[in-house]
Formats: sequence, structure tokens, C-alpha cells
Amino acid sequence: MSLIKLANYEEAEGTRAGPYTDFGADARGIATESRRIGTAAIAALKEREAALLTEHLIQEDKEKKQQAAAALEEAGATRFGGNPSKARKFAQLENEIASAEAAIVAAHAEYEKVKSRNEEILQAALDEAPQTLG
Repeated sequence: MSLIKLANYEEAEGTRAGPYTDFGADARGIATESRRIGTAAIAALKEREAALLTEHLIQEDKEKKQQAAAALEEAGATRFGGNPSKARKFAQLENEIASAEAAIVAAHAEYEKVKSRNEEILQAALDEAPQTLG
């Protein structure tokens, strides 16, 4: 966000100084690069946030299912000769928990992939920026 604010400031200063002066041209160049890098950073962070949110939502779902399975187990669903419908529900929850664990691993791998891709994109954007920004 700071880069976007910097871009707005530099653009205003460049406009005030005039487009044909050295200061005005430099200010507009800084504004353009700051806005480009700032926009890329915001997009990257939004993508990472979405991937992390997915992972956390799956984790929450898994925890709820574990609690439900524990409640069924406590109610005697796994006891020999217990209620068959509770036993089926317990088995179903156990399968869903295993699936959720696999989904968490996949979601975390996706998050790490997005994170490394974002770091590469941001580094490339910084490398392309003129030395006036760095």
C-alpha cells in the first residue's frame, strides 16, 4: 500500500513540477514503477491469502469432524453390539477425516507453490525497477 501512496505522491509532484522538467520526468518515472510494483505486491498477497484461507478452512472442517467422531465414540458407536447407524456414521466420519488430512497437505503444498511463485515475481519486478526506487 505504501508503494501506491508513494506513486500518488510522486505523480502529484511530477504534475506540479511540469512534465518537461527533469524533476517532473523523474517523479513520473518513480510513480509508474512504484504503482507497478505495489499493484503486483497486492495481487500476490491476495493470492497467498486465499490459499492460506483454504488451508485453514479445511483444518477447521477436519477438527469439527474429529469432535463429532469423538462424541460418537463416547456415545458407544464403536462398542461391540452398539447402534449400527452410529457405527456407520463413525466410520464415515473417520473416512472424511482422512480425506481432510490429505486435502490439508495438498492445500499447504499449493500455498507453498503460490508463495514461491509470488516471491519470484516480486523479485523480478524489483530487479526491473530503476535504481531510483532501490
